[in-house]
Amino acid sequence: MSPTLPIVVVCQACGAENPERAKFCLECGVGMQAAAPAGQVRKTVSVLFCDVTGSTALGERLDAEAMRSVMSRYFAAMSRVVQSHGGTVEKFIGDAVMAVFGVPVLHEDDALRALRAAVGMRAALEDLNTELERDHGVRLAARIGVNTGEVVVGTGGEGGKGTVATGDAVNVAARLEQTARPGDILLGEATWALVRHHARAEAVPALALKGKGQDVRAWRLLDVVSADEAVRPLGLSSPLVGRDREVALLEQALERSAADRRPQLVTVLGAAGVGKSRLVEEVFARRGRVATVLASRCLSYGEDIVFWPLQQMLRQTAGLTATEGDAEARDRLRTLVEDDPDVDRVLERLAPLAGLRGTPAEAEEIQWAVRRLVESLGRRGPVALVLDDVHWAQPALLDTIEHLADWTRDTPLLIVCLARPEFLDDHPQWGGGKLNTTSMLLEPLGEDSAAALLDSLLGPARLPKAVRTRILAAASGVPLFVEQMLAMLADDGVLSGEGGPGPSVDAAVVDVPPTIAALLAARLDRLPPAERVALEAASVVGTTFYLDAVVELVGQSAGDVGRSLMALTRKELTRPDRSDLPGEEGFRFLHVLVRDAAYSAVPKAQRADLHERFARWLDKRGESLGLDVDQFVGYHLEQAVHLLHDLGPLSEAGHEAAAIAADRLGASGRRLLVTHAPTAASLLRRSAALMPPTDPARIDRLRAAARPFFLSGDLVASRDCYQAAVESSRAIGDERRALLGELELEVVVGRMRSDVDPASLLERADDALQRFRAAGDNEGIVTAGLVKLEVLNEYAAWGSMVDLADELLEVSGSSPDGLVPELVPRIRAMALFYGPTPMEQALQWHASTPPMESRLGQIGRAYGLSAILAHLDRGDEARAAVEQAESLLAEHHTVMNLAEGGFGGGICFRELGDLAAAERIVRRGVEALQAIDERGYLSSMAPDLGDIRFELGDLAEARAMAELGRDTSPPQDGYSQAGWRALLARVEAAEGDQQTATGLADEAVTWIERTDQAVDIARFRAGRAEVHQAAGRTEAARADLLVALETYERKGSRTGARRIRAQLAALPAVPST
Repeated sequence: MSPTLPIVVVCQACGAENPERAKFCLECGVGMQAAAPAGQVRKTVSVLFCDVTGSTALGERLDAEAMRSVMSRYFAAMSRVVQSHGGTVEKFIGDAVMAVFGVPVLHEDDALRALRAAVGMRAALEDLNTELERDHGVRLAARIGVNTGEVVVGTGGEGGKGTVATGDAVNVAARLEQTARPGDILLGEATWALVRHHARAEAVPALALKGKGQDVRAWRLLDVVSADEAVRPLGLSSPLVGRDREVALLEQALERSAADRRPQLVTVLGAAGVGKSRLVEEVFARRGRVATVLASRCLSYGEDIVFWPLQQMLRQTAGLTATEGDAEARDRLRTLVEDDPDVDRVLERLAPLAGLRGTPAEAEEIQWAVRRLVESLGRRGPVALVLDDVHWAQPALLDTIEHLADWTRDTPLLIVCLARPEFLDDHPQWGGGKLNTTSMLLEPLGEDSAAALLDSLLGPARLPKAVRTRILAAASGVPLFVEQMLAMLADDGVLSGEGGPGPSVDAAVVDVPPTIAALLAARLDRLPPAERVALEAASVVGTTFYLDAVVELVGQSAGDVGRSLMALTRKELTRPDRSDLPGEEGFRFLHVLVRDAAYSAVPKAQRADLHERFARWLDKRGESLGLDVDQFVGYHLEQAVHLLHDLGPLSEAGHEAAAIAADRLGASGRRLLVTHAPTAASLLRRSAALMPPTDPARIDRLRAAARPFFLSGDLVASRDCYQAAVESSRAIGDERRALLGELELEVVVGRMRSDVDPASLLERADDALQRFRAAGDNEGIVTAGLVKLEVLNEYAAWGSMVDLADELLEVSGSSPDGLVPELVPRIRAMALFYGPTPMEQALQWHASTPPMESRLGQIGRAYGLSAILAHLDRGDEARAAVEQAESLLAEHHTVMNLAEGGFGGGICFRELGDLAAAERIVRRGVEALQAIDERGYLSSMAPDLGDIRFELGDLAEARAMAELGRDTSPPQDGYSQAGWRALLARVEAAEGDQQTATGLADEAVTWIERTDQAVDIARFRAGRAEVHQAAGRTEAARADLLVALETYERKGSRTGARRIRAQLAALPAVPST
């Protein structure tokens, strides 16, 4: 049975719900008419519009006085229903009622309340129509729209009284109502997402609503289901993990109550979703039918709810349904207490409590009767009473629980109360002084347990690592949050239960499920003002925040703020934490989602002000904080600018803040170029975004961001920065900057596509070089020279690259790009290794150049050095160089670092004969390049991996890698075009197609000998010798091996020469004549 719903009046000051007759709030004592919310706040609320259809025609039929009477009765009836569900009637618009659920105080079930109100309004209208037909001979028809979304709530209305909610959510609700048919209730998408497990509805065709640029999805409500019928999201069943101690404590309490035949009261406290109910379910599931378990929950609102949990327990125990008559129901109740000497008196008190006929008993009499019932049940075996959501319990119910714990005799009774931590704030004496009481706080799961829970819920499904990390970080150990986020992924069709590779979903789009957002927002909305102000200020600082910073932002004393933060800690919202700032007392949000909920509730103008003030607080502390102040000050000013921009054109002060933010972010980005290129790139791009579009400095900032993006492997971001720089340069008529950007842009595009013409780019780079040399423009020389080096790399013209690099070394120090002074030496070192320069000379160059400062340079240098040392047969030193690079990679890496490992490290291990290590490092590089859709390096590395797989006997993957190389090779890339042909020739020869193999091997040698890539000229000659030998052409094989040997010896590759000598020795001797 469900309780009936009375009119509930909500206190505008504290949000407490009061009976209609209350003149003063029963919670805070403020006059019910006098209290009004202060200021503005952002909230996610549910808005309901209900409008009468055909009122114009009705007005023609009725006298004006009769029409006024009809509509007044209609408004009164609708208002009563809205208020009974805790909603606020904001205004009447013509014949329409606008109601808001979540004002003045949010509830986690506001959307469901709005639905129940809509259904109740429809039913109330039917009842009203009976009266109207009798009194006026008319009937009314209404249509209803419900939508959920973010609004700004503030004081307003006539005389400044009442509240006004504004935002798109209001407009959509009105449009849904106008679109609905008479008698229908239409729900917006966000509303349906919140209530879909509590209601039945059918989707309607997407609606073209006035004022909306895109069609709006909507659902027609069919029914709201009871709590017992509500479905679990997608059948996800949460296993219990990481709760062994808590299970043991509850089991011990159950055993103690049975052994001592005395009550035990256990209160389990924990935030919503932490697993209180699941814990108790597990305990009694393990105990089987040892105990009679009576379970119910307290309701958050409604009439006759004081003893409603006891009513549900009583009906559950007696097996009552809505079908039996009163006499039969009483007989069933009697069987429960038939061994009680006062059975008739007990039954007289219990029958009305169970919803049967009779006069309801006083609270004391109910307590007595329930205790006698429990004692009767206890004579048959252990009894357990489980009450959930006790934080919503009415005082009379709490008195009954304590009465049972204190006065039940000779009965094995376990009472388990489940509540949120704030329950003790309202009832600090709960369980106090009793020897048979226990309280436990259920904390969020630890990292390992949360990961185990996620794996168990997933079953055979798989998630990308980034998505998995995002879910675990956001959930912060709360099982419900893990479950809800997985359910949302399943709803979106990106979670498959078939195993295998994970779904294609970006971690960045794994959003917070609306059910979780509503739960957290409602909880924060009920905080006392001082605590909420402190929490909102802390949310601006970040997930980790500092006492002094919050004091600065809220303008209160350290003592007052400290007390608020301690209260928030008791409520499991924040907790003290080790500060990352010297001398500052640190705190952190218990969950990042709590921080996000608090942050989103702050109006944007206020948020902007708090960000600016925190930036000033950081700046004042400057160097004493021991951090990159520029980056953090720039970030908070940047956030302030974005928020102000959302509210309209920037003021002069807003433009000034943007300029300061751009300078601070740019300064931090330039410093980080050497130590952390990806972060530097992001900072520089964000800095540019804050600058005027026509500012030449913005163009330079975009180009400065593009290079580290490129070197880090974020080709899309690099391309976008260069494109923006080119467009802005053209817009202001700056041909020089446009030319520089265009040349750099073509290099990036060439890495992403295979159809870019390198000859045309080489010609443009040469022309630009001549122009910049003539003008003495060193920056232009370096930029055009680096572009030319990229093209020469594609042609594998290593000797020419060394000469050009030598020229650039003379002028690279004057480049404003902090990466260039290290980039040119790295390119020269690569050209020395691959080109005709002997290995010893290449090694000498490495030894003579200063150490690299950047992480990118250190990793690339170590891998390149490992390849040289391996060719020189200095195996221990080569492995040490790889280990150095790998240790640097473990701290931080980019895609291009992994690619460098695939080339340098792969060559090293192949030369040393360690194919397993070679495969690991090359495969890692191939997969990284595929992940970003890079084609330039991939076309070379895929055949390298294929060669390793061929040596290991896997012809199928070797062929697949050859085909991947073929499909991605740029048309003029000598090494790539040779590489896939040489590999495929080996595969065809091994499979017996000697003719195809010979043709491919010949083409491979032709392609590679257009280059001066000495090591691979020797390698592909040796590969063709293998094809010749398989076809029985021994002398042709010998000729190729001799060329290979000469090339290796000239290059100074000791391992390569030794390998070829062994192959020559294995050939059949030349027949004597």
